[in-house]
Amino acid sequence: MLTLAVALVYYVAPNIEQPFQVLTPGTVLAVLGWLSASLLFSGYAATVAHYSTTYGSIAAIVVLLLYFYLSSLALLLGAEVNAVILQHAPRDQGSADAKAARARRAGRKPVS
Repeated sequence: MLTLAVALVYYVAPNIEQPFQVLTPGTVLAVLGWLSASLLFSGYAATVAHYSTTYGSIAAIVVLLLYFYLSSLALLLGAEVNAVILQHAPRDQGSADAKAARARRAGRKPVS
């Protein structure tokens, strides 16, 4: 479910035309990064960090904001991986109308 949610965010959020794909390298990286960061941060917050002694009653908000930061970092890293892959992927040469226009400019008969 988390993979599907991240894939939907990566499909809906950018302002570009792109195909919907559930499994992309960025989605997998974001989900694995998010899960590992969650587990590591949970262990850190439970054993090492003593936020309540340092920050008092506001410690829960500090911990929550730090978790949001780690979560957004994982999502942004996955989105960046997908963007780099999409940028370097071979592009389609366009629609049939664009192909016909290029052929006319080159002085050739358009290929259907």
